[in-house]
Amino acid sequence: MTEAMVPTLTREDPRYYTMGEGGFVKRTGYAVNRLLITRNDEGKRTFNISEIAGAGAAAGIANTYSMTNPIPG
Repeated sequence: MTEAMVPTLTREDPRYYTMGEGGFVKRTGYAVNRLLITRNDEGKRTFNISEIAGAGAAAGIANTYSMTNPIPG
């Protein structure tokens, strides 16, 4: 959901680019920032809808499945 379905619909680039230079704090801040900010297909910064909505949809599907198919025991 977060790597294919939602990014296709929202026209976001789901790839993660690492920051190759800078100190630990700067690179860690960049990595955390990527949870909320991503690039769209045009290369502009945008809110990371695919991560938020995709993870939520995947969790909802998993919960629905587990509620309708309980583990026998």
